[in-house]
Amino acid sequence: PQHHYHLGEDNYAVVSDFRDVINVHIRKYKMDDNGRILPTKKGISFSPFVWESMSKEIDRLPLPSDSEQVVVIRDTLFLSSAWVENVPHVSLQRFVTKKDISRQFLPSLCLLTEREWDRLQCIRKKITESCKSLMFVNFLKKKILLEVSSWSPRTNLQMEINDVEMVLSTSLTEILADNIKSRIDDVFVCNGCLQNQANQIGHECVTMNFESRHDFYGDLAILSVDIELLVKDFVEKNIQMLNYINKTFLNNLNIVLLLKNACDMYIASDIMPHRMF
Repeated sequence: PQHHYHLGEDNYAVVSDFRDVINVHIRKYKMDDNGRILPTKKGISFSPFVWESMSKEIDRLPLPSDSEQVVVIRDTLFLSSAWVENVPHVSLQRFVTKKDISRQFLPSLCLLTEREWDRLQCIRKKITESCKSLMFVNFLKKKILLEVSSWSPRTNLQMEINDVEMVLSTSLTEILADNIKSRIDDVFVCNGCLQNQANQIGHECVTMNFESRHDFYGDLAILSVDIELLVKDFVEKNIQMLNYINKTFLNNLNIVLLLKNACDMYIASDIMPHRMF
């Protein structure tokens, strides 16, 4: 099935949008009598943002290993090595931080063999693309129609429909580009600042241009965009064209091109594109 990726044995990586919540699942699945693949309770789920945070580091994680090495992702996902019948596995388990700052592990966990872990590394880009597809092709369009339905219809404008759709598409691109910039600023990590290095001119926050920032943090930023806030902003800024924000407009909207243009717009907004890197 679409957005299902077989890791080995009964383990799958799956991206779903059940009840308008997009999640990445790494868990065991079983096949029913009709050949449908159904999830079991043996596994974990987390947001696309947590997935992409792990994906960016996955090929550098020292797992599985003989040591007691552990990795914590976004203060919610715990990775460690586990040995089952003398066979090394990577253990993935969710936890929550309580009010007293203690951690409570959720009961379900996922165990992947080295081969399955390697397979997950190989297909991580496909999983990320599935997240973006569900987030923007499905969720974004659904939320736009829902937001439009909450407003009273407006008088039609004396404009050609193609011109209106171009204005709307450009507006959505600009708003998405602004959101990507804001999110990249939020997730950007400057080692120079973290380590309190003296030469601030040499810090990544000064030397790294927008193109490099996008290469490093683009997908992480995109998958952490608040779609509902983006949609509200888009509809409110184009309230006079409300009648034209409909299924026809959304069906004609090329989401892949929208994302590309928004990223290109972010990169082009760099006032110092010829920085060191």
